[in-house]
Amino acid sequence: MEKIWVGIFGLLGVIVGGGIAIGKELWMDRKNRERNAIFLATRVVCILNDFVESCATVVLDDGYYNRPPNGEPELVIKEPKLDFESLDVDWSSIPKNLMYEILNFPNKIKNMKASLHDYADHADCYAFISERQLRYAEMGLKARMLIGEFHRRYGVPKEQYENSWNPIKVIKEFKLNA
Repeated sequence: MEKIWVGIFGLLGVIVGGGIAIGKELWMDRKNRERNAIFLATRVVCILNDFVESCATVVLDDGYYNRPPNGEPELVIKEPKLDFESLDVDWSSIPKNLMYEILNFPNKIKNMKASLHDYADHADCYAFISERQLRYAEMGLKARMLIGEFHRRYGVPKEQYENSWNPIKVIKEFKLNA
């Protein structure tokens, strides 16, 4: 009978020891995923903040800044670029729906640009400039929504703008007056 108890206690020791090792491994994996997700969120938010600022400068480009005398409006601000492919991050560390939204966002921009260029074929320069401003305002606000999701999920600090420059305010004022 004594041998049975020794065997049972030995088996329990193996089970408890294995459980502790597995638990530690799971806990370490979760912590690594959290760190990777926070790093990814910080990198993506910085890129998106830059994109939002670029969208605001497009919104401000009404074609009159560099307009030649008695000439048609001329755009000065180039189209904003957005590239996540060069990021060395663990995309699997964030939820799949958020990962899809981020990785698909450049496709939405590409489609918007194609649509905008098609629009340019059928509109005068004034209508095209106005449409360009409107579409980039919308893309800037969509990027801002994605930034908000990273703020909520991962606590990435919010961008602090000086009183004289706030791209979100610029975009919202444009949309309000458009």
